[in-house]
Amino acid sequence: MLVTSRKDAPDAIAAGSRSALGYTSSMEYVISARRLSAAAYPICPPHRITPVPPMPPLRHLVVKPDLRCTARCPTCKLRRDLHRSAQVEPQLTLDDWARILAHAAGLGVRQLDMSGGEPTLYAHLADLVRLGKRHGMKTQLNTNGSLLGRMDLEALVSSGLDRVMISLYSARPETHDAMRALPGLWDKATSAIRQAAGLHDRFPHLEIITQTLLCAENLLELPEILQLQLELGSQGTMLSYLEGNLTGEALLPQDLVEVFQGKVQPRLVAFATRLPFPVRLLARRQVRRLFSRRRLSLEEWSTAHYHDGPANCPIPREMALVLANGDVHPCNVVEYTHEPVMGNLLDQELPTLWQGEAWQAYRRHPPPHCCFCPMLDQVFVPLVNPSRTAVLAAVRRRLRL
Repeated sequence: MLVTSRKDAPDAIAAGSRSALGYTSSMEYVISARRLSAAAYPICPPHRITPVPPMPPLRHLVVKPDLRCTARCPTCKLRRDLHRSAQVEPQLTLDDWARILAHAAGLGVRQLDMSGGEPTLYAHLADLVRLGKRHGMKTQLNTNGSLLGRMDLEALVSSGLDRVMISLYSARPETHDAMRALPGLWDKATSAIRQAAGLHDRFPHLEIITQTLLCAENLLELPEILQLQLELGSQGTMLSYLEGNLTGEALLPQDLVEVFQGKVQPRLVAFATRLPFPVRLLARRQVRRLFSRRRLSLEEWSTAHYHDGPANCPIPREMALVLANGDVHPCNVVEYTHEPVMGNLLDQELPTLWQGEAWQAYRRHPPPHCCFCPMLDQVFVPLVNPSRTAVLAAVRRRLRL
């Protein structure tokens, strides 16, 4: 039984014993793609999915402590509708978050992403970072940069923030601001990236990466976007395909994808080739994965039909997403479909939900809307050479040491 509302959750959730904490999924790379820095990003072909035990440990927790947002991106309409309705419900307190993170640590969480909405609107964001670090989690902030002033970022880094990912959708202010429906955001986002890069000497552990959503508005200028991100100080960029486009309003025309493959991609390869050795080897390989003809047909890319719903998808086996109202989602696409919700942490506990029958059923039988989820296809392009420490860490992770 899948839960479609908070009311249904108690009947569908069955308690279970804690999972073994020593398990490591062979697809951890794929789940971790959007949170890895250029310094430690391993290469792995997409969709090489290996069957995993039915009760794996929870590895990755995405929290959304504030569902308000400073931008109004047209591509986020379905998500924004969900967030708007959730904002009128009771919200998790800092004490609630402390309880949730303690339970998450017990389940094996090693990565904590703080997202939104716009997470910098949350008044206790630094406290949330400290709570994550207290439990040994690597912490990442996903932000549009609109409110990320230098002093705010310094406070977050001092609290233990490990990585900041700032969205930048265009090299042109007018294009970026139109895509985010917020005039002046390009100036704030570029300033935030530059300021974050300026903190690296004082906080060498801080990783600064950027994110770009690939749409018709910016697809042909992607080489210029990557060049700008490099100049601003980004260590790498996550290139994201359109997510949750269930209404079909922002699809890419086939001829545009064809132009990208024929004219833009060679320029991306040339950009990657100009990067220093050895990062250029990985960067070149990564940009060649974009809109790959070997991966999907032109029609599939242009309809955002990424797969037929892969069996044993690793995302609901290793990740949980928690909204500010306490609702728990088993994967990213539920923010667009609005169901099924696994339960609510205002009156339930995360271990009970994670080990319950509803989540197990979701893992066994992915819903049909999975085909519109590109999370396994995101492409991370490193822009700077990794440090020796990060290279060794990546090798250890690949060898499972």
